[in-house]
Amino acid sequence: MTRVKMQRDLTGEVFGRLTVLRQVDDHVSRAGKRQAKVEVRCNCPTQTVFSVAAKAIIRNETRSCGCLRQESTAQRLR
Repeated sequence: MTRVKMQRDLTGEVFGRLTVLRQVDDHVSRAGKRQAKVEVRCNCPTQTVFSVAAKAIIRNETRSCGCLRQESTAQRLR
């Protein structure tokens, strides 16, 4: 499968708590539009590895595996 050519290699870059490991197969929408995806590892105690749209981490829309939300909710409820 061909991949969307990303303008820059994000491997090794850190966005919030996420470290980019590598580019993975693209997501293809029903309309046939391709979206570049990368595999990331969260720098939290669980070290969760998952794939996410490259533009979501560049735009700071995805900053963690969900651990950030859990921490902020727990802090709010104290």
